[in-house]
Amino acid sequence: MQFRRSVALSPTKSCEITGLFKRNPLTDDELRRPSRLLLADVNNATKAQFFFDDSCVSFVVDTLSRLGFDRVLCVGTPSLHEYIREHRPSMDSLLLDIEQSYEQFYGPDEFCWFNMFNNFHFRGAESETALRNSMASGTRCALLVDPPFGGLVDAVARTLERIVEEATAQGCELNVFWFFPYFNEKRIVAAMPRLRMLDYAVHYENHTAFSGSSEKRAKGSPVRIFTDVPLGHIPLPEEDYAFCAQCDRWVARHNRHCAVCNDCPSKDGGPYRHCDSNYTTVTFLVNIA
Repeated sequence: MQFRRSVALSPTKSCEITGLFKRNPLTDDELRRPSRLLLADVNNATKAQFFFDDSCVSFVVDTLSRLGFDRVLCVGTPSLHEYIREHRPSMDSLLLDIEQSYEQFYGPDEFCWFNMFNNFHFRGAESETALRNSMASGTRCALLVDPPFGGLVDAVARTLERIVEEATAQGCELNVFWFFPYFNEKRIVAAMPRLRMLDYAVHYENHTAFSGSSEKRAKGSPVRIFTDVPLGHIPLPEEDYAFCAQCDRWVARHNRHCAVCNDCPSKDGGPYRHCDSNYTTVTFLVNIA
């Protein structure tokens, strides 16, 4: 099957292509941040396009820099790709996304038209080579993936494992950062047992319920980051999180350590009370937030 390649845009060209706002001419800032031009599809459960807010982008990229990553694979995370290109020239970023319109802004060494659910490269060998070259050119690579929440966890996990295998073949150390709601934790850990959930609440700028200013969810965004980096190596912002020495990880300030569970058990960041009716058996956890 042949897929038509889009024509690259320049600042003097109007943006009259399906999926983009019509602007004439384009500014330099718009070319640096093309996700701001997209008419994002927020209704399609398997192809929804939500973009991280600025505080989340800064936190993630600062964390990657602190951990010493020099290569980043941005799978469905265009706002992170844009920020890295503009603010972290020492990092090499490759965007892999189902949205073909990005071909109008990036060359084949910066963007792969890609389906994360079946590991399919629409440009075939050219795109697969770009991915291999990106991993082979660095020493430590971060894979950031933000699937649509209606997507199949097992399908995404299979794709991630294949990319991890390819990174290993290229001699590249690769760590995964998977953005997904906390109520899917069991499914994600079952598919990729080495992943653990950070307490960090991820916010989106164009999601009515998952933004930092949203009043639709009393406990804020349910989206978290699942990673195979030791959680104790990732400090979280001190205004909302605190370090638990017993768990060796940062947790939400209201997520108090439970001596019976030997864990900070809250998933949504709120306080929990441990109920043990016969003092020997854990019966359930009751949210008292």
